[in-house]
Amino acid sequence: MNATANIDRPSGQKKDNLFILRPWSIEEAIDVKGAAAQAGVSPLTMRDWASKKNIGRVVAGRVWISRVALAAYLDGDAEALSEYQRGCRSTPRVAAYFRRLGIPIVEQIKADG
Repeated sequence: MNATANIDRPSGQKKDNLFILRPWSIEEAIDVKGAAAQAGVSPLTMRDWASKKNIGRVVAGRVWISRVALAAYLDGDAEALSEYQRGCRSTPRVAAYFRRLGIPIVEQIKADG
């Protein structure tokens, strides 16, 4: 079974309480076509993941994927993905993805933890 199969939104979190690409950062965002190519899936699958796996959101009428969330999802790192979705940016697990991808960490949304 694929390691990413069981990664969904954090337990008890409503979609509107998640912090995907918040604050907005063009350095962190990738379009659906680019993300799909990177992951080796179709753009339709990537759009589905954006919503169901909470790795992207709509900005100005376009679906954008978080490069950080996508990397954590593809790595099967449920803990890092959950922390990211809750708005944590400087926890060691999440910060490691920002560093690995060469993306500056934009100010935190909420207190880490």
